[in-house]
Amino acid sequence: MHPAQNHLRTRTHSHPDIQYVITPNAWLPILQSTLTHPDDHLVKIQRALSHYASVYGLKNPGYLGETEMKGADKLDGTVFVRTAILTTGKLGWVREGEALGDFDRIGFYPGSEPRL
Repeated sequence: MHPAQNHLRTRTHSHPDIQYVITPNAWLPILQSTLTHPDDHLVKIQRALSHYASVYGLKNPGYLGETEMKGADKLDGTVFVRTAILTTGKLGWVREGEALGDFDRIGFYPGSEPRL
């Protein structure tokens, strides 16, 4: 177990043979890395994504389908945490030792081609 995960260990299981129960939260490493990232824009987008994940995170596919976005009927509430992971991946998990990345500055408008 990674040393940073020691705080996740709590003696919460009722069975005497099971000493610890670890309850993972996907947002913990994302926000920890975000708080120390040198690009302030990452903090802003992760804050917005975590807010919307708290509001819509448990919604089933189709809940977001009443929007103008093509294919939104296939999205579920995990879209926010998945977007947060991809965004941090693009800008770099700097706290964890990765190189600093940058936004590609490509917009979502007709004729733009995203670079992955």
